[in-house]
Amino acid sequence: MSHIRISSQSAWSPQIPRGRADIVVSLEPIEAIRVLKSYGNPKVKVLSNTRPIYPVGVIAGELDYPSLEEIRVSVEELSSIAWFINATDEAVKLGNPILGNIIMIGAMSGIGDLPLRREEFKEVISESLTEDKLDINLKAYDMGASMIEL
Repeated sequence: MSHIRISSQSAWSPQIPRGRADIVVSLEPIEAIRVLKSYGNPKVKVLSNTRPIYPVGVIAGELDYPSLEEIRVSVEELSSIAWFINATDEAVKLGNPILGNIIMIGAMSGIGDLPLRREEFKEVISESLTEDKLDINLKAYDMGASMIEL
């Protein structure tokens, strides 16, 4: 888990206080519920990838993994609004599952709460990526942004 605090005023700590998250971004659906338990509140927004990562107990057949619909209901009860996107499968279609992370960043920009416009994103990543990698990352960012319905 990572915490990111963005503020025009100074912050006491980089860690978000319990019950005070504005946005929860999860790369796995059950993780959204786990984080909401500690950091959620009635105003929190949630963005979750829909690709499950099964715990060992589920793989061994000792535990059940809830359906995406069950997870969705729980997350929606614990948040003000939630978006579920299939970032991993879309990233695989682009040729690399790691692009799911970039799709999630693009989706955050589509929500409108992340102060990172496409131009800024492009400027920063162009400093360290080759042209071919830059193009595919921008395509993933744009894909994520287009997956959000407000």
